[in-house]
Amino acid sequence: MKKAGTGVVPTTNRAFLFGDGVFESIRIIDGKPCFLDNHLNRLKMGLDALYIDIPEDFSLEKLEQEILEVIEANGIDQ
Repeated sequence: MKKAGTGVVPTTNRAFLFGDGVFESIRIIDGKPCFLDNHLNRLKMGLDALYIDIPEDFSLEKLEQEILEVIEANGIDQ
């Protein structure tokens, strides 16, 4: 599980190297992300706009599952 404060950014990370990237802030109500499909689609459009290659093993479904795991692992309900 992914707990807050355990992340490490490798020096090969694009954001670290070039200072660019895309992010979304997602509201959580009762442990569930609001309008997640809209957020995920905006992330994809942002990556496309910056010409950031999306890894072959990436999928919106996989990202959604990761987001839900982070919410659960950190006990986020609001």
